[in-house]
Amino acid sequence: MKPISLSVKRAILKDDFYKACCRCGADTVEWHHALQYGGSQLNEKFAIVPACHACHLAVDTTPDAKDYFKFVAISRMPGDKKMRYERYNWNQEKKRIIEHYPDFQIKYNLYVKS
Repeated sequence: MKPISLSVKRAILKDDFYKACCRCGADTVEWHHALQYGGSQLNEKFAIVPACHACHLAVDTTPDAKDYFKFVAISRMPGDKKMRYERYNWNQEKKRIIEHYPDFQIKYNLYVKS
């Protein structure tokens, strides 16, 4: 696991988004690196998502958990970051996830956008 830089930690601690699991809404969270680029975890605020312990563990055993966290991170990715990490087609990956799990947009709107 890649350590989260102090500047990213500070930004995360100031953001209310990180106060509840973005998958189930639980209020005790861990931080999950949801995106990789070039073989390593992205250490950017948008690429780290809040997950309760159960949802965080589910990443290793449940494919939809991993894809959901990836979907959330891509959805929160600023446009300039998509340019910075342009070798990967983030929009195509998001589209693939939505096609495979159409309810993710509903869950995202419930736990993330509200």
